[in-house]
Amino acid sequence: MNELVERIGLFVEYKKITISEFEDNCGFKKLFISSKLAKSKNINTPIIDKIILAYPELYKEWLAMGEGNMLNRENKNHIMKQITIPQDVWEELKKKDQIIEGLSKLEDLKGQNEYLKERIDYLHKLLNLKDKEIKMLENEIDELKNKTI
Repeated sequence: MNELVERIGLFVEYKKITISEFEDNCGFKKLFISSKLAKSKNINTPIIDKIILAYPELYKEWLAMGEGNMLNRENKNHIMKQITIPQDVWEELKKKDQIIEGLSKLEDLKGQNEYLKERIDYLHKLLNLKDKEIKMLENEIDELKNKTI
């Protein structure tokens, strides 16, 4: 059997899918790969490119030449997207993300609150100074009125 076709078979086993599902995902006609497997025919570069487009986690050099690892380590995020997470676990993760986001906002609000408290204290002190200044000016006005009488 052609080594490249064997590697496709290994990848299909790894993905726990059928050859038919693999063909569908790659956009091939039914039995395209199966006929290649049966006849041990070579698979050319445009076909390899089409496979990589459908499965970016598959390392192209491994598929084409058997070099390196089956999975493209640079594309591990794509692999993570394909992991199925049960709905209840997913909901719990979303809740935890919301809690973390809420805590982060809470910390921001605490910082803003501290700033506002300091600002209010400053304004109170400024207001007290202005009250004292007004009181002094009122006293001066009273003194001036008394002198002119």
